[in-house]
Amino acid sequence: MRAFHLSGLLPRAWPALLLSLLVSHAAFSFASAATEAPFTPVAGMRSVQLAEAAFTRGDSLPNWVDGIGQLPPAAKDSPLAIRLSDVQFHVGEQSAYYIHRALTANEASSVSALGQYEIAFQPDYQRVQLHRLRIVRGAQVIDKLASAEIRFLQREMGLAQGVYSGAITAAIVTDDVRVGDTLEVAYTVLGQNPVFGGKFFDAAAWDSPAPVGLRRITLDMPEQRSIAYRMIGGNLAVTPKEQRRNGRRIVRFEARDLPALVAEPYLPADVSAYRWIQFSELGSWKEVNQWAQGLFDIPSGAAAVTDALRAAGATGTPSQQVAKVLEFVQNEIRYLSLSMGESSHRPFPPAQVLQRRYGDCKDKSLLMVAMLRELGIVAEPVLLSTELRKGLDRMLPSPLLFDHAIVRVHVDGKTYFLDPTRLGQHGLLDNMGQTHGGAQVLVVNATGKALETIAPQTDPALITDKRSERVTVSTFDQPAEMQVRISMAGTGAERMRVQLAGLSAQQLRQAYESSMGRRYADFSMLAEPLVSDDRVNNRMTVDLRYRIGKFMEKNDKGWLMRYKPVNLTEQFYVPDLVKRSHPLLVPMYPSISTYDFEVVLPEQVDARYQPSQNSIDNSAFRLTEALAFTGRVAQARLRLDVTADRVPADGVPAFVEASRKVNEMLQGSMLLPTRMLKVAAAPDYKEALKARLEDSLKASDQLLADAALTGQDTGAILCERARTHSWLGQHAAALKDAAQAVQQQPQSADYLSCQADISFAAGKFKESAAGFARAVALGNNDGETYQRKALANIYLGNQREMIIDLARAGSKLDEPLAHVRGQIWQAIVGAVPAAMDAGGPPELLTEQWLGEALKMFQQQTGPETMLRVASRDGGNGQAPRLVEVYFYAGKYYLLQDDKIRARVYFQRVLDKGVLHSPFHTLSRLELDRL
Repeated sequence: MRAFHLSGLLPRAWPALLLSLLVSHAAFSFASAATEAPFTPVAGMRSVQLAEAAFTRGDSLPNWVDGIGQLPPAAKDSPLAIRLSDVQFHVGEQSAYYIHRALTANEASSVSALGQYEIAFQPDYQRVQLHRLRIVRGAQVIDKLASAEIRFLQREMGLAQGVYSGAITAAIVTDDVRVGDTLEVAYTVLGQNPVFGGKFFDAAAWDSPAPVGLRRITLDMPEQRSIAYRMIGGNLAVTPKEQRRNGRRIVRFEARDLPALVAEPYLPADVSAYRWIQFSELGSWKEVNQWAQGLFDIPSGAAAVTDALRAAGATGTPSQQVAKVLEFVQNEIRYLSLSMGESSHRPFPPAQVLQRRYGDCKDKSLLMVAMLRELGIVAEPVLLSTELRKGLDRMLPSPLLFDHAIVRVHVDGKTYFLDPTRLGQHGLLDNMGQTHGGAQVLVVNATGKALETIAPQTDPALITDKRSERVTVSTFDQPAEMQVRISMAGTGAERMRVQLAGLSAQQLRQAYESSMGRRYADFSMLAEPLVSDDRVNNRMTVDLRYRIGKFMEKNDKGWLMRYKPVNLTEQFYVPDLVKRSHPLLVPMYPSISTYDFEVVLPEQVDARYQPSQNSIDNSAFRLTEALAFTGRVAQARLRLDVTADRVPADGVPAFVEASRKVNEMLQGSMLLPTRMLKVAAAPDYKEALKARLEDSLKASDQLLADAALTGQDTGAILCERARTHSWLGQHAAALKDAAQAVQQQPQSADYLSCQADISFAAGKFKESAAGFARAVALGNNDGETYQRKALANIYLGNQREMIIDLARAGSKLDEPLAHVRGQIWQAIVGAVPAAMDAGGPPELLTEQWLGEALKMFQQQTGPETMLRVASRDGGNGQAPRLVEVYFYAGKYYLLQDDKIRARVYFQRVLDKGVLHSPFHTLSRLELDRL
């Protein structure tokens, strides 16, 4: 079947649908295949011989052609100019189309477009008449019709995918072509694929990547035949002119001086920057369905099908039977498409497919339908477009829009869309991947009259790929051991299953060595990759072990640990130009990718960072990063949710900016400062911390003495010493140091914040709130300062000020953990309803117990759940975490007027001895008040 009639050259960014239809309209031959099909020389020679017999030159123009006498002038500002692009469709008992083109090469780079002109056709049912071939060189016209060399090529663009269409390309080679020449060619292609029963469908491109002097598309049809037309794509429609003559209706689209159109890259498949005109003689999707029913209404071949069911082991529950039949058709019937003539759309009978043991998507689909119906299971063929997926409802109903067939099955009250051409699918139907989610399809059955949409696969368990890396560092300057686990589910597991099945053990090892080699120059693999395949639940995991040399990087600040979430990188198309007229494609929708990185450091490490969580949000995705470094375990957890398949044109600048931030976040590292290394092992956390604080006091004393000799500002040292005094419970000394620091620089916002902290720890809440207010006025208006000011107002009883402070802190801190802590304090003082919202606490990648704490104060749970969740992470920073946990438990029991239990938990906080924690200070204050 013929293709779209495009004006000259094809741009690289031409929509995929146009490209596929340019090659052939053998729609169902484009389905994905898992095996490579052998080429058949005899069949190829036959097609070439047919093509030679079906191609003639020197024929007169058909009498229905409306010729153009004079060529328009050629544009000079383009390497290739199209002076004329004329397409005329003639509908009748034998439909045909006429092409008249004139191409001018203004640069040497475009001469080849003139020297070799190609005509694609199907010799099984089409004939080509070459009427004119000449070179126009100034006033000279050189006839090349008789002298041109014509070679017939059977290219079979889909051969590697098991697709054999029988299409032939006539390559017309013209000699003596020069810069400035115009090639003028005119030819007619007669005949139509008989599979369409004489109904007319076609399309022609309107815009071109080269300027066009005159563009004309004509549809000439009998008046009694109703053929609709529609311009698709672009922003500006062209209104045709119509006339009736000799019992025929003639519709003509015409325009002059069309500018070249360069399409924007990365367009969704259903968005066409290039306009094209579609023609269809079918008036509804119901009529397309009726046509398709005629194709798939083939005797099932009951005996052969029964044998196939026995071979497939199709027993068990109906769902198990469907899974067995699907697995049989996918794996036992190899993919090969022989799509010549009517076989482009008409499937072969199931008995023949079973005897051959091969077939394409329509053959496999019909076979699967026949097998399932033999079992009494409702199954129907389904037509879809792998290229367009969406947007079919904006087009005229036409069989040419579909290039693939699958199966819809109703079983156990559920509906499944299953693709018999895929590989790697096993087990439970509910756990199988869905590659066609969101696609508009036409179900072929007796009642079908409209398009349906396959629901996207949104179950997180089936669209999440996971990568975890756990590094154990025994000694800083020695190699570390990394354990990697890669886990896939759904379509990801199926792709991995197929890929790994095609690799030898050596190739598999080399693949994972190459992947790690791009990150570390000095590494070795400690064991062979361990592959685990849970086919029932459709999950695959690969476990890897490496030795990494020089994992810890020493610099002047400490030790650096780098990580790279390789499964989160390069997920998006990021255009160079952000100003666009069309949406931007987001290719990975829907998907979730997670990356967990954990480093277990030597015993002498004792870090005490507060966990943090950051996020980058966009209309198309959300990336969340959570960092935790407590005790001797450093953790980074990242999660990328792709939430849309495209970005609107006006949203592209924000998307590009967010993508750049993503790239920065994915270049991750964590620093272990030298001061976090223990000098010697301490008997427990409390004693070790107290010893370090006392050492800090001595160091501060020495620094103050040195500063006094040199006359340097001592405010910062005094504030540091004040905080140390405060943590040790020496409040008088702390207040004295803080006051002295403020006295030196009364307008220092930092010193005022320091004095406010010390006042709060000493129970002087009024002075603390006033100090924070002054600090804010002088410029310390960050989120943390507002949080501390809110605490002071809480203990003063100023609930209104507290709410304002927490709101300001939330706007400053784009950090989920801080938001949850703010909500907890509001719930503690009764400033919010018992139930915050229907969604509950926000999702947290780390410190999930905070969500349970919020639920507790909302009277949804008790302290037991919070305590259990907070304790489940083992020894990674238990003491710093538990002081906050125990404080919340104490506050909860205090609100319940259970003072005995409140005292128990507040005392537990003090017993932990995390002196620098604000919750240690708060618990001491609560015990004093009790």
